[in-house]
Amino acid sequence: MPPFSSPRTPPPTPRPDPVELVREYLAAALSSDPDSVLRFCAPDIRITLAGGRYFNDPRDTAGFLARRYNWFKKRVDRFDVSQHDHEAIVYCIGTLSGEWHDGEVFSGNRFIDRYITRHGKIVQIEMWDDSAEKLLIKSGLATF
Repeated sequence: MPPFSSPRTPPPTPRPDPVELVREYLAAALSSDPDSVLRFCAPDIRITLAGGRYFNDPRDTAGFLARRYNWFKKRVDRFDVSQHDHEAIVYCIGTLSGEWHDGEVFSGNRFIDRYITRHGKIVQIEMWDDSAEKLLIKSGLATF
């Protein structure tokens, strides 16, 4: 018998891997089936996109992003995770590439997404990226 256990103590429930949960969510979110993301999300999920836009349904974020980009992809450089009991905070860091609505292709657009997971579901998402800055530069309203 392992140390610190007794016949009456059930084995600990394995915790879902929060990074794997976020990876699977991202794959579903970037697929052509936006409904598939729902299985990764808590029913009361809160989502905040860059600029302070709030959503309670991940399918609505897809609609918003479709008005910003013709298409885009995320290249993930790394995940950072902090976990305590059944809650984890996962940071997903990388760059975006894609195409603006005017047909111009872009790449190297930095992003950072923050996911809070609880009991194997995503309960909160916050996303930041350089899109606004890139568009300001493109329009001539900002320079490096």
